[in-house]
Amino acid sequence: MQSDAALGDLRASLEDERTQLRQQLTELGFGAAELDARHRDKLTQVYAPRLATLVEPKWLEADAFFRRYQLLRSLCYLGEPQNLLFIVLPRANQRLVKALEVLPDITARALADRVRVLYLEDVVAKIKSLARARDEAIRAHYREFDEKYLPK
Repeated sequence: MQSDAALGDLRASLEDERTQLRQQLTELGFGAAELDARHRDKLTQVYAPRLATLVEPKWLEADAFFRRYQLLRSLCYLGEPQNLLFIVLPRANQRLVKALEVLPDITARALADRVRVLYLEDVVAKIKSLARARDEAIRAHYREFDEKYLPK
């Protein structure tokens, strides 16, 4: 497993499958990028070739791409058909939920079955139910996590 703090992602290789987990806990949206020469070069040399068969060409135009930079950059790792992306965010963070309204349009070409949105509240509830009869330290951890990241 590898963690990339700059992206806020966790990537795991499971046998012949690569799974990427992108967590957005307190952010206000999916980050944009500057339309500077360095980013334009990266779009041309790195991201566009990786995404060309995965998304419609309109998403690779500089304005559209850089307004959704963080999201589209995450999709560029899905080049192999078995690769998956899970985006985890709090349902209560309406700005993130709204920012993801465009996701079905972006993933319609080749990624619809390989990108999933998971709501943090559901993930934590499932983990808590599995940990209910287990170690007290695990239960305490998720109680504190719940208080910090899942507003009531």
